[in-house]
Amino acid sequence: KKGKAWAQMMLGSWYAVGKGVKKDEKRAIVLYNLAAEQGDAQAQYNLGCMYRDGKGANKDEKRAVELFTLAADQGHPKAQFNLGIMYDEGQGVDKDDKRAVEFYTLAADQSHANAQCKLGVMYANGQGVDQSLTKAREWFTKAASQGYEDAINALKILDEMEGRTTNS
Repeated sequence: KKGKAWAQMMLGSWYAVGKGVKKDEKRAIVLYNLAAEQGDAQAQYNLGCMYRDGKGANKDEKRAVELFTLAADQGHPKAQFNLGIMYDEGQGVDKDDKRAVEFYTLAADQSHANAQCKLGVMYANGQGVDQSLTKAREWFTKAASQGYEDAINALKILDEMEGRTTNS
């Protein structure tokens, strides 16, 4: 499994942050592209981040969405989460709460705490799903059990809304 594409992706990640080499985001993009073209999901994700953030290349949210989609289709939870954000906020795509929920759910089902928390928010607000404080609580609890502070705080707010007492 760890072949040429993996090596290119790893080398790209070192150039992206300057780990053991001089930081060179343009070189990172070249290496990520080589690995991404071979189907490496991590390289597709990393490259998507570079385009989303405008690092080493001009900011291109549409390209970021394309790359995140390639990685998400391979089950990459961070890519799925980032696609959720893009649809949630209308970055590089039309805002679409239902699509955001789909991608948050894919990542949340793989224990991505931030996605679990975002999904809790979507249920709490009835965005892209029928409002359900029960489901919101379920997702916040999963994220909170991983120590995710936003989810812990969200549970406290839910408790206050529902008149529950918490042991703090």
